[in-house]
Amino acid sequence: QNDRIGLVTPPGREEEALERLGRIGYTNVVCVLQGGMEEWRQSGYPTHSFTKLNLAKHPGVLEKLIEVGCQVVDVRTTHEYSSNNIKDSLNIPLPKLPSSMDKLDNSKLIVCYCKGGFRSAIACSLLLKAGFNAQDIVLGFAAVSVYSPTVTSSGEVCPTMQSMVEAAQQL
Repeated sequence: QNDRIGLVTPPGREEEALERLGRIGYTNVVCVLQGGMEEWRQSGYPTHSFTKLNLAKHPGVLEKLIEVGCQVVDVRTTHEYSSNNIKDSLNIPLPKLPSSMDKLDNSKLIVCYCKGGFRSAIACSLLLKAGFNAQDIVLGFAAVSVYSPTVTSSGEVCPTMQSMVEAAQQL
C-alpha cells in the first residue's frame, strides 16, 4: 500500500497497531498522534464512525440485514474465504479494496467482516471515506460462526472460532 498513514491509537497501543497494519500490507505510517483520539478530538479535527454489529448482543440482526438485501463483503484473504464464509458474500481482500470499490453497490448497506474484526474496521473506514454506508461485524467471522452459523457456507459452529470468541469476551 502506498497511502501515507497517520496513526491515531490509544496511548501505549502504537506498537501493536503498527504490527497489525504491517501484517496486512499497510506499512507507510508517517506519524503517530501523541495522545490518541482524545487529543485529536480536543484539537477540533473531524471524526467519523461506523456502526459495529454485535451479534452476541443482537441475535438475528445479521440474518435480517441479509434478508433485506445488504451487500456482505469479506475482506479476508482468498484462502481464508475458501475455508468458510458467509453465503453469497463478496470476497475482496483488504489490500484490493481501494481498487475494487466499483464492484460494490453504493445504494445498499455494506456489511464487512474478516476473521476477528481488525481488517474489516479498516475496510469500513475506507468505504465511508469513499461515500458508502458500511457496518462492521464485531469479532468478525468468529462471531458469525458462533452466533449466526446458518448464514455460513458450512452451516455449523466452528469450535476454533467459538474458543476465539470466548477468549475475546474475557478481555
